[in-house]
Amino acid sequence: MRNNPRVGGRWAIRVVAVLFAALFIAAPLTTVYAASPPLYIPVRQTFSTISTGVNSTFTYRLIPVDTQPANPMPPGSSSITGYTFDLTGDNATTSIGPIDYTEAGEYRYEIYQVVDLEKPGYEYDERVFILAVHVMTDPSTGQVDVTLIIWNKDQTKATEIVFNNAYGYTPTDPNVMPDYPVVKSVMNNPSTPAQFTFKLEAANASNPMPAGSNNGVKTVTITGSGSANFGKWSYTQPGTYYYYVTEVIPYPAATGYTYDTAKYKITDIVTDAGGSLLLSRVVTNASNTGVNSYTFINKYKTSEPTPPVGPPTGDGMNPTLYATLFTISGALAVGAAIYLIFGGKRKKTYRRYENL
Repeated sequence: MRNNPRVGGRWAIRVVAVLFAALFIAAPLTTVYAASPPLYIPVRQTFSTISTGVNSTFTYRLIPVDTQPANPMPPGSSSITGYTFDLTGDNATTSIGPIDYTEAGEYRYEIYQVVDLEKPGYEYDERVFILAVHVMTDPSTGQVDVTLIIWNKDQTKATEIVFNNAYGYTPTDPNVMPDYPVVKSVMNNPSTPAQFTFKLEAANASNPMPAGSNNGVKTVTITGSGSANFGKWSYTQPGTYYYYVTEVIPYPAATGYTYDTAKYKITDIVTDAGGSLLLSRVVTNASNTGVNSYTFINKYKTSEPTPPVGPPTGDGMNPTLYATLFTISGALAVGAAIYLIFGGKRKKTYRRYENL
């Protein structure tokens, strides 16, 4: 009895299918892409952190691991560098392909991120994915089935080809940030000290601020003369940041007080030093002179009643006039005394000669 070739062909297909199924059972897979040719390989890029204006375009490469038989590659591939492509932004996706397979077999590839020169502030995903493409052909129909299996380089399972990158610097150390004090002085020392409020305000409300701030503003209070600090904070991005320190003038103002309208400017320059951020701070007053404190001086004027106006006491007389009058009076007194003494003697002499 002759063997039926069609029946034998079916049995061969079944044996191959059983062998592939046994392979999958022996090595459980996480993600299997089964499709007819051509094959498209999905790839995704994510960012755990990213900032506006930062370059978020990265390059990736697909290369064949086996050369015998030669692995099919997508259009635009190079025999030296393989197939390279770019992804831009967070959660960007692409599909590598089409890749056409005409022969049954297993084809292996590697896909990884290309980093020619690492840039400060960037964190690159260094994972390498292993791709196993199983190609099966039905001898009776000529239909080709393609199965894609994804592994990590360390032979652990992978659910998809996804590269996670990050952009960020080592933040500035808040412990080394200058925290200049607010210094408050009150002239005339009132018996009951008043409370004064001072404000730290960011030129941009999105600027980093110390704890206790609200919408780019932090306030502190001082009762009478004294000092206070706004606190410290950290920077996570390079750049130049501006802040202003002023006294909050209440309305209505406290009775008897004159408030200080001084305004101080903080300039924080944050620079990158090999991925670590460094802070340089300058504080200037209204004259653009550097200072190391925010000094405010308030004046207090008492409201004591004005003494009533009374009769003149003579306290306003000119002392020179007093001296002149005293001198004249003395001279007159001396003159009168001389006249009385000598004038009396002359009259007596005249009377004596008359009696002769």
